[in-house]
Amino acid sequence: MGGLRNALERGETLEKAKKSFISAGYTEAEVDDATRKLKNTEPEVESKPKTVTNPNPTNPNPTNPNPTKSLPASQNPKLKKHLSKFFIITASIIVVIILVGAAIFGLYWNKIF
Repeated sequence: MGGLRNALERGETLEKAKKSFISAGYTEAEVDDATRKLKNTEPEVESKPKTVTNPNPTNPNPTNPNPTKSLPASQNPKLKKHLSKFFIITASIIVVIILVGAAIFGLYWNKIF
């Protein structure tokens, strides 16, 4: 019954949902029984499915125009990946500078001291 209700809430027709459950392995008797129970608890089962129209099809979430920018870095995968690359590049440059400095210092140790 819950699966049929869920399918109807997503906009599927009752017949299509029934066929889907039968093809998934449920017996026709089980599906018909669930349909009868669903009709008894919800009198509007056979009504047209609800359709939600989005006034802005390019942005599926109108309350948040750019969802990746408003998330904190710990929850935003793109920003997290960018920060990770930035950290690796910065750390690599620092390590190279230290190694070059150590090599120069080692070569001129006797002349310095």
